Amino acid sequence: MKSTSKCTVLLACKSGEVFAVTAFKNTKGAEIWFKDMHQGQVVKLRMLKAQRYNKARFDGQKIYNTPLCFEFVWTSATVCEMCSADVKGVKLFEEIETCGCYGFECVLGASFTLMGDALCAVVADRKNKRADLKVKGGAEAAGLRLLARGDALNIKKCFVVIEDECIVATTDVASVCILNKSKEIGNVLTTPKRRKDGKAEGEGM
Repeated sequence: MKSTSKCTVLLACKSGEVFAVTAFKNTKGAEIWFKDMHQGQVVKLRMLKAQRYNKARFDGQKIYNTPLCFEFVWTSATVCEMCSADVKGVKLFEEIETCGCYGFECVLGASFTLMGDALCAVVADRKNKRADLKVKGGAEAAGLRLLARGDALNIKKCFVVIEDECIVATTDVASVCILNKSKEIGNVLTTPKRRKDGKAEGEGM
């Protein structure tokens, strides 16, 4: 969420918990928060200030869907380091437990559709479980629209979030490799069912 005076970015730690970090434009060093942050970026932050939400004015805990009753605020002493993201390779979507960077092979459930600045499609793994794929890249991604149901892709790197039970993967065209093979997939694609502990059904404890 960005305005002329401040920018709030939602982050997730390794355990998957979501929290908010807000930077005000006039704070020393905060320009990195306005210019260089994008989905999938990994950062290491130190010296943030915790500030409790004033629920009467703005219930950030509810709006941001975070377990925390406070947000972190950028200060003039805050240190931010940009880190490289480790890509975890998975064979099945049920192996995706939390948001993060992943790589996988998948099959198109239907042709790509242009939605805003991204091409979007439903994809399936080899168990016919589904995920929503968004590919950014403008004109460079136009060739993907020629693909059809059953065509296979190798997603070398994408950023995944789990929205309720829906797996949403966002990537750029440079990270998408069209495989020279196709596969028949079932008519009904289902989302991996997840237990309350976040794991997919059938996974070990």
